[in-house]
Formats: sequence, C-alpha cells, structure tokens
Amino acid sequence: MSEDKWYAGLPEDMHAQVEKFDTVEDLAKGYANAESMIGSSVRIPSEDAEPGQWDQFKEKLRDVPGITMMPSGEDEQGWSDLYGTLGRPGEATGYEIDDSVFADLAHANNLTTSQARNLYEAYTGAETLKNEQRQIEMTGLMESLKEEWGAAFDQNGRRAQQAVEYLDKKIKAKGELTQALHEPGMGDHPLLIKALAAIGEMLGEKQIAATDTTNVFGVAPGEAKERAMAIIGDLKDAYHDAGHPNHQSRIDHVRRLMEIAHPE
Repeated sequence: MSEDKWYAGLPEDMHAQVEKFDTVEDLAKGYANAESMIGSSVRIPSEDAEPGQWDQFKEKLRDVPGITMMPSGEDEQGWSDLYGTLGRPGEATGYEIDDSVFADLAHANNLTTSQARNLYEAYTGAETLKNEQRQIEMTGLMESLKEEWGAAFDQNGRRAQQAVEYLDKKIKAKGELTQALHEPGMGDHPLLIKALAAIGEMLGEKQIAATDTTNVFGVAPGEAKERAMAIIGDLKDAYHDAGHPNHQSRIDHVRRLMEIAHPE
C-alpha cells in the first residue's frame, strides 16, 4: 500500500491547492512568503476607507519607481515642478527656438522641450511650403497678367504705383500704405495690381492736375503729352463740349498735362 499524502486528511476540494507542496513545512514556508509579499504590496483602499488610509496609500505610491503623484489644483509650485520633471524648461529661452513669441506660448502651455521643437519644426515647415506654393501661384498669375497687358505692362505698373501714392496722400498715411503694400503677400496679387492700375488710369484723367500745380504722380513728360493729346484727339471728351459740367476741369487737366510735358 502506497504512503498516504500528507494532505490526505484535508477536504478533497483543497487537495489541488496544496499538492504542489511536498511537506507541511513547505506549505508553511509558502504561506510565510505570501504574507510577506502581501504586507509589502500597495493595495487600493476601498471606497469607504478612512482619509488616513488614503494618505498611507499615497505615501506608498511615492516610493514606487515610475509613479508621480499629481499635485492639487491650487499647488502652482507643485504643478511647475511636475512639468519640469516631464521636460518643460525653467524658462522659455530653454527651448532654444528663435521665435520668442512661439517659445513664450509653448512655455505658457507647459510643453516639453521635445514637444515644442517638434511643433515648431512642423509649423515652420508648413509655412515654408505654403509660401512656396503661393509664390508659384503668384508667378503664374503675373505671367498671365503680362500676356494680357502686353506692351502696356510697364505703363500699367506705373499707374498702379501712382494710384498707391495718391491714395497714401489722400488718407494721409505718410507713406505707410505704400510700405504696407510692398510687404510680401500684401500688394503683389495681380488682381490688386489690375485694380490699382485702373484707379491710376482714372485718376490720371480726372485728378492729376485739375486744381493742383503739383505733379502728383511724378508722370514723365512724354506720358503727360501722350495723355493730353489723347484727350484732345477724343472729340467725345468733355474737353470739346462747352456745355458739359466737366468741361472746365478737362481744360485745366490738359493744361496741367502740357505744363508737365513742357516744364521749361
């Protein structure tokens, strides 16, 4: 007859749990080890646990590698320390990004150094691509405008510039309008240039020298003569109609153009 197992006297439903132990002494050692592990483990308190139990639980968590306790909502220094631990530099200059506005914004939003740099590279890359695409588009539109205007391209360009100078004086911008429209992306769109050229043409006919003895646009003598002769040659112009309300202003206009054409 085979020797009975040491746990033969235990209820049969417990045999599977203890049969891995060869002796009672092995079972006792296993129980002692389990108790030791349970004693050093971090157990989550129940929902109805006392505040002191939760404090003990938090204190144990502080010693667990890789675990960082979240500060309270009012603990500004605690949050600052936490973001510093995660990788946010102490000052915005710590990002070593040339754009100080972007760096300040990144620091205010507690970005880590790697997050800020990656975001900045993505942003500047997108802006560069956008500018390149716009430049290609504007170049194509400008080529179309050159084809449309043909030999009159330079003349219309001067008219557009004259319109800007006139409007700048009209609104007393003291050159700021002219400067603003010279900024990239502001005054280089062909549609705007066409509009300004049209304004310049209208102003050249009606405003250039009706009452002012100053050459508002700096029109060259040759162009001034060309404009004057065009008006004189157009029999439908108010210049030839004494009953037209603009008859006198057109006469004055032509006179001023001729003065510009023959300044001596």
